[in-house]
Amino acid sequence: MWYFYSQEYLEKWKEIARRFPGIRFASWTKSWQLDFSKLPENMNVFYSIVKDTAVVNPKIKRYCILDEDGAYLNRSDVFVCPYPDTKEGACERCWACYRDNPPEVLVLRRR
Repeated sequence: MWYFYSQEYLEKWKEIARRFPGIRFASWTKSWQLDFSKLPENMNVFYSIVKDTAVVNPKIKRYCILDEDGAYLNRSDVFVCPYPDTKEGACERCWACYRDNPPEVLVLRRR
């Protein structure tokens, strides 16, 4: 997971992903102002959304929603992370976000 603090930094990560096509990259970001178009096929970027998120970048195709009140748990159009405690190695157990076809909307539950 990376914090994309500038367009130049994001472009460097795109280049790294292009150089290693056999590796799947996934990241979560709140950097709505950057241009996330033309991502390599092996790089999945999820735009993080929390309660106070006011701006959403329409060029980002995937979203990660922190569900603090359970509002998204019963929706059929989202993928709910099966591991509510994301700090305890959930990604290493699931890998859904790193797949060739990751979910468009990922929901993380707050414990």
